[in-house]
Amino acid sequence: MKFFLNKSQALIIATFLLALLAILVGGVSSIWQEDAMARRMGGEGLQAFYLAQAGAERAKMELNANVNWVGVGPVTYAGGNYTVTAAVIACPGGGYNDCRQIDSTGRIGRAFRAIQVDVTLDGPPAPPDEAQLTLGWYD
Repeated sequence: MKFFLNKSQALIIATFLLALLAILVGGVSSIWQEDAMARRMGGEGLQAFYLAQAGAERAKMELNANVNWVGVGPVTYAGGNYTVTAAVIACPGGGYNDCRQIDSTGRIGRAFRAIQVDVTLDGPPAPPDEAQLTLGWYD
């Protein structure tokens, strides 16, 4: 059995195949574009986190030098910026007297990350006097 196409049938089939190919190419390029954007946003998110971390570390350093430091920002660094605030908070039990809450945010591109750190500015409490220690049976 022979299959014959006239010119109009061949034109219709060729047009249909080209339209199908165009749809496939458009779909694949859209997927690639979304993937590239997701990768870029993931990288920017990580950079924003590191900027926020840098701000928290700066706050620790500044509070170590000056307990009245309250914050800074926005500070431009590595293509993005960070903002840091430090506020007095109630200390947890255990003999601590001077505590701060550090809020640090990092931004780069469309990405934004925030971290919160609680720190104590006084050292750990001194151990009890040796004369007050109760000794166990093994001592």
